Amino acid sequence: VDKRRESGIIEENNESSGHTYEKIGKIDFSDKKAIAKSLQEFEHKYSDSDVEHCRVICTNGEVYDVHGDLDTVDTTLLGDKLKGSINEHNHVTGRSQYSFSWEDLSSCADDGTKAAIAFDEKFRYSMTFPEKHIPFDTVYNAYEKAKFSVLEDMFGNPESIPEGDEQNAIINRVCKELKIKYSRIAR
Repeated sequence: VDKRRESGIIEENNESSGHTYEKIGKIDFSDKKAIAKSLQEFEHKYSDSDVEHCRVICTNGEVYDVHGDLDTVDTTLLGDKLKGSINEHNHVTGRSQYSFSWEDLSSCADDGTKAAIAFDEKFRYSMTFPEKHIPFDTVYNAYEKAKFSVLEDMFGNPESIPEGDEQNAIINRVCKELKIKYSRIAR
């Protein structure tokens, strides 16, 4: 473990969770092609992984891969480097709700992520956050309201939400309310 962050290999280990990160390089944050290439490389590398990983591209151009476990990846290991970042993470095949989770939404809103992308075996989804910080309570309240409205729709108008698509409906409604640009496309 390189606590001084000089080797670029494994820089820190969250011993309570076993999550680690490594600096894998540096790119020009204003170069959209370089960012797209980095994210494509990440997706190819981890598309069949049995744990979650996250590629974080920081505003200063530093690029990190964070390595998690079966159900999550702890990007908080990077601290303030997440502010304004672009990140992408995988969901392990067969373990996805085919949408962002509450944890994905709340952590990205809280840490200042600019754009979050995730993928699983069926979909690629993205959230682009507004410039203005969204307080945790606002995100939480919008999420709870969306959960309740999705439940109402499932009972009152069950054909309006396809079976198994409840989480996507929740995230979609939260994003609309909070003016977070959200999309989900088939892979």
